[in-house]
Amino acid sequence: MKVVVGFVAALIALVLIKNVLLAIAANWLTILFVFATIIAIVLIGTFAKTFIDINREGHKLAKQQRKELLARAINQNTAYLQGHDRGVYGDYPPAELD
Repeated sequence: MKVVVGFVAALIALVLIKNVLLAIAANWLTILFVFATIIAIVLIGTFAKTFIDINREGHKLAKQQRKELLARAINQNTAYLQGHDRGVYGDYPPAELD
């Protein structure tokens, strides 16, 4: 019974779609405009999604870099408080002049 109801519903949907398309087909510029609009919406959506994904990746990278910077700063501060030269100069100690 469910199969029959589904089949009848699909037939009704196809007839309605056919009637709508025939009504629109009376003017080919309208069809062209509808398809162009659909293509534009799809392209804009695709570009927007790509831009959002790139933006999210940039934010993740910036957050990770801030975490790494904070960890290095904490290590350098701890070394400074313990009296090590690394606490003053970090990863780039001055060159030996001798």
